[in-house]
Amino acid sequence: MKMYLRRTEKLLALLLVMALMLCAAPAAVAESFSAFVKSGSMSVYSDAALTNRIGSLGQYTVVTVLEYAGGVARIQAGGNTGYARVSDMDAVEAVAVKGVVTTATRAYQSPSTSSASVGLPAGTQVNVIKIVGRWALIERGGIGAFTNVSCLSPLSSMTTPTPEPTAALPSGGGVTVETFTAAVSAASAEVYRQADEFSDVLGTLSNGTEVTVTAYTADWAQIELFGSTGYVRISDLTRETSSGSAEQNTPTAGSSVVPATVTGSNARVYASASASGKYLGTMVIGTAVNVLAIQNGWAYIEMSGHYGFCEVAQLTANSAMVTAAPAPTAAPAPTAAPTPAAPANSIPGTVVAASVLVYQQPKTSSKCLGGLTKGAQVNVLAIQGGWAYIELAGNYGFCQVSALQPTSALATPEPTATPAPTESTVIPATVTGSDARVYASASTSGKYLGTMVVGTAVNVLAAQNGWAYIEMSGHYGYCQLSQLTANSELNTPAPTAPAGSIPGKVTVTSLSVYQQPNTSAKVVAALPMNTVVNVIAIQNGWAYVELSGNYGFCLVSGLTPATSASPEPTTDPSTGYVKETFSATVVVSGAKLYAEPDTGSQSQSLSMGANVTVNAYTSEWAYVDFAGTKGFVKVSALNRNEYATLGSGSSGSNVNLLEKALLALGYFDAQPGTTYSSFTENAVKRFQAACGMTATGTADQATQRVLYGGSAPACSLLSGSYAAGSKGDSVTRIQTRLLALGYLSKASSVDGDFGTKTQNAVKLFQSCNGLTASGTADSATLKKMYSTSAASLPSGKTPADVSTVVDPSPGDQKNNSTTISSTLASKTTTYSSGMSNAEKLEYVIYVGQNQLGKPYVYGANGTSSYDCTGFTCYCFKQIGITLPRTAVNQGYSNTYTKIGSVSELRRGDLVYFNTISDGDLSDHAGIYLGAGYFIHASSGQGKVVVSSLASGYYNQVFSWGRRVFN
Repeated sequence: MKMYLRRTEKLLALLLVMALMLCAAPAAVAESFSAFVKSGSMSVYSDAALTNRIGSLGQYTVVTVLEYAGGVARIQAGGNTGYARVSDMDAVEAVAVKGVVTTATRAYQSPSTSSASVGLPAGTQVNVIKIVGRWALIERGGIGAFTNVSCLSPLSSMTTPTPEPTAALPSGGGVTVETFTAAVSAASAEVYRQADEFSDVLGTLSNGTEVTVTAYTADWAQIELFGSTGYVRISDLTRETSSGSAEQNTPTAGSSVVPATVTGSNARVYASASASGKYLGTMVIGTAVNVLAIQNGWAYIEMSGHYGFCEVAQLTANSAMVTAAPAPTAAPAPTAAPTPAAPANSIPGTVVAASVLVYQQPKTSSKCLGGLTKGAQVNVLAIQGGWAYIELAGNYGFCQVSALQPTSALATPEPTATPAPTESTVIPATVTGSDARVYASASTSGKYLGTMVVGTAVNVLAAQNGWAYIEMSGHYGYCQLSQLTANSELNTPAPTAPAGSIPGKVTVTSLSVYQQPNTSAKVVAALPMNTVVNVIAIQNGWAYVELSGNYGFCLVSGLTPATSASPEPTTDPSTGYVKETFSATVVVSGAKLYAEPDTGSQSQSLSMGANVTVNAYTSEWAYVDFAGTKGFVKVSALNRNEYATLGSGSSGSNVNLLEKALLALGYFDAQPGTTYSSFTENAVKRFQAACGMTATGTADQATQRVLYGGSAPACSLLSGSYAAGSKGDSVTRIQTRLLALGYLSKASSVDGDFGTKTQNAVKLFQSCNGLTASGTADSATLKKMYSTSAASLPSGKTPADVSTVVDPSPGDQKNNSTTISSTLASKTTTYSSGMSNAEKLEYVIYVGQNQLGKPYVYGANGTSSYDCTGFTCYCFKQIGITLPRTAVNQGYSNTYTKIGSVSELRRGDLVYFNTISDGDLSDHAGIYLGAGYFIHASSGQGKVVVSSLASGYYNQVFSWGRRVFN
């Protein structure tokens, strides 16, 4: 493996070559590669001239360098692009070593297990950039993250150069060339580039970290860790004995060895059987060890020639339960007891979960006796309440029934009241959800076994109450049904319709079938009108249906019994009825088709938007044909008006009428016009979904009949209430409406977050529309906002997301005065972080005006005296902004926007002057108040004063201004 220490020198050479290339070819070099921030933080700019700073990236952040020229690189990080100095970065390829993940682990956003993380499967190849203590900074696919160094290993196909230990150690220090293992015994140990504390520090190793020492002197040890070489103070290390354990009086292992696997997440290893003993390190889940002896909850273990003590609860024996054993004398391993015969009336069982814990009592809060791995054979003595009382090798305990499967006689354990699966009922399925967690029981409070990635193939053995009992590659567990999709189409296992089901016929144009009885669940099918399904059960308005061996949930209102349709009416519609045939649409929710013109007769439900053919009618009843079934419908539930279909590309007054109607019901967010836009399409989709119709986004005749029929439902948005802190799609829609009305002016303000700008925009709308300006978008405010009478922002008023700076009047202000006029003085007397930028600047001015009259002293920072930049630094520090300390550094810093002329200055801007004949133009600083005046610590006046900038001396020597807040 290419070592980190040697790669640094290669990087310097690479940077030198880059510099030479840039000198020879001024054009940017288009070479995309990964790099990382070397130290501290790196400033990022919006332009290649590095004048407009837009933020910074922290140490070790990984970026993609898109191109570079003149010491400036164009970079991409987190999907954003900017510019930064090449000198602030190291190329990943120049310093990284190739590594592979040996044990499934997680990659963290920062070197902390509390930070955001993603899974990192075993076998993943990564670039290891740097090792800091027990953390490794890795890079993969242009993304940087931190993971535990113990889970990494050099790629076997690469070779590690043999170190030259004597070359870098002091020749006069008595160098001993010897290779052995040592552990960091200090609280932490710094690793240096050379055997010299004044050389670069490469990283820090935490207590207990094991390293390989290849050479040493009386003061220094040359070490290797993950293929990299460095130097550590010999006093920070403890040498391990040839057996691998740290030098101590460790018991000798006996002849009985029990192979085991680490299954706990806190498998710490100590030099003695106590958590107060010397900490030797932590083993990751899946580590294989040999248990040599057990006593008082501690296991004496061996791993790759290393010895130590670990809590038994963190281990699972590979073949038998880890149970209490006789205390070792001189640390001999316990002798395995002969396995007794299986107790009478017991049933052989096999562990089918990846691992299962065994408890002293049938509850997880009782003492844990150990663990069993998949495949372990036990004898089941009794089962009650989800717990199995088991025996193994003369040891007894309780474990979850769901983790077991009868070896021969019993059916596979299933959820309560769910039939045991047979081979014929196994349903192949695929993971389609992003949170497919697997548990040992059908509950999120059950033991977590792992998470399956999208695309994983599983077999569903049984399902109940939203849970699926699944098998994957011989592993069993429970997963929520919503995370799966059956390969056959629907995901509820059953090959044929159960006995007792009732045939039902679809009565709407298209009936959606869902995975769960909820319209927010995944839609797995759409059934056309007149489709016959088997209705298995009905509850709370939902029908559980089967069709061709596929199962799902649909709304009862979209079905009618197929075998019990309304009989032909006995009432003769020729008497007293107007005979006319035309189409009409159901426009009322809950409308019914009656067998007779009588609401007490047999009936079936009609969905809103369903089309019928009217053959005759009176003022109250219409005689109709609905999908072959004749009957009577209330005339008030129908609309026969003709409407031309409107959709993408449509325009004219009909579109305007449509948008106004949708606006009044709360579905349309923009201002009504005459063009069918994306706003129109989205509004139509919302309306159709609210009516239970197929959401096509096209306003066909049925949609318009419902919309103009007088019973169209209002959008649920109008009945809600939204305030500061609210988030989501409804907030986005409210912001879009405020943007359309002019109370917001920037598309960036539509972000789904009800913050200060949105609150101020709502206040402004309420004020301009005769409502109480509360800033809360309550039902009354929303109904007004979505009405055609809603007033747009009046001319002369400024949108809530535009900051305005009004130039004040000078009032009675005098030049070079220690008093400030009431028109220029700030009234903002307190500060809070939630202030607007304009309010923060007012507080800066308030701080400044309170220093008027205090003496000017060169180099003074306040609070009894100031020089010019001591004054500006002090004032801005009160709102958390740190300015450079000198006038030249302040004036020439491009952190803030440069203002070129006096006429462009705004209240709160910094101003700079050329008062000395030298090589720069920034010798003096102050804060602009407006109306041609600024406040400053004047050396000429000898104190803090307010002076005129509109004319006279300061107008002549003015250089430029800087705007802290744009």
